[in-house]
Amino acid sequence: MSASYYRRTETGYEPTQLVAGPWSPDASHAGPPSAILIQELARAADPMLLTRVTNEIPGPIPIVPYEVDVEVVKPGKRVQMLRAVLRIAGSDTAVMTSSAWAMRVKEGMPSNLPHADVFPPPEECDVFTYSMSYESYMHGVEMRRIEGTPFGGGEAAIWIRQTKPLIDGEEVDSYTLCGMFGDLGNGISALAPLTEFAPINTDITLYLVRRPDPPWIAMKSLTISHGLGLGMTDSLVYDVSGFVGRANQSVLIDRR
Repeated sequence: MSASYYRRTETGYEPTQLVAGPWSPDASHAGPPSAILIQELARAADPMLLTRVTNEIPGPIPIVPYEVDVEVVKPGKRVQMLRAVLRIAGSDTAVMTSSAWAMRVKEGMPSNLPHADVFPPPEECDVFTYSMSYESYMHGVEMRRIEGTPFGGGEAAIWIRQTKPLIDGEEVDSYTLCGMFGDLGNGISALAPLTEFAPINTDITLYLVRRPDPPWIAMKSLTISHGLGLGMTDSLVYDVSGFVGRANQSVLIDRR
């Protein structure tokens, strides 16, 4: 079993088999590369905080070494816009692109936190597993069921944490948790069991009001569709201290 999701290379990142997603052992789950991009964006934005990150997924993500390019598109003292590209190492082929807004932090401003869901702590929730026949993303996480039937059909909520590090031997920004788990909503709240229908997302947009506190993240997810083979997933994101943000996805629904 791999020790981490990625290993650092001289120019970027080499994925292990842990990044594999639910559709093929040869294609990466979108969560780990999203985590890599959000880490690079957070470092480029520092000391500002990320408020919105949108990742576009143009197709299946191959499990090959990557490099990341980051650009500050709009610099500023209060607001910055950034862009990042995850590409196959040694080429111009992009496998995921990201745009982000970051804003300065100023204490003492007005506050309002309407999403005040109170979940039982992770240790009081039942352990939940989602089995896959090959080494994959799910072998590096621990999940606890909060409500509903996760990955089985309908609105549901889970606690989740990593049991394997994102990058071998490295500490990472806690924003990476939002990248790792923000892509799970379409699976958590799938309209039917994943063995029957595949909810494939083309993008992930995170709206964030603060950094999450590790290690646990809660995802409360709902997928909406009118039976046309397409839809959207809306997820509320929490940590043990409360509301962190929102994750949205466009979803293509197809038979397996």
